[in-house]
Amino acid sequence: MKAIKAFQKSEGLVVDGICGPQTYKRLDPYAQERDIDRGIEGGRAVFVHATAYSPEETSGVTALGTAVRKGIIASDPNVIPMGTKVYIPGYGEAVAEDCGGNIVGNIIDIAFDTHAEAMAFGRQDIEIYILE
Repeated sequence: MKAIKAFQKSEGLVVDGICGPQTYKRLDPYAQERDIDRGIEGGRAVFVHATAYSPEETSGVTALGTAVRKGIIASDPNVIPMGTKVYIPGYGEAVAEDCGGNIVGNIIDIAFDTHAEAMAFGRQDIEIYILE
């Protein structure tokens, strides 16, 4: 958080320690050329603890009956209701189609196509955007 605040101060941005849309754009000057802008503009930021999974660790089917695949997250439906679209920086858009016993509060599980991709992601505290 200190590094983000220092960066925001050096760039003349609002110093709040949150890597929101304006800070992210300054960190990544090419963001406007990619679809990341679609994700963060107009989205509501939410801090979450994110883990990762793949079809290999599960039955391969989400709580909604769809295939576990990249572009799906498991969430607590009380926090991120099923069917909600989110944007995850570095991952892209995803839809909440799954839940689990350990997914409570601001915890999400991000689906990847392979076990290796899920392991590479690991566990991270990140800021995601709820797209409305």
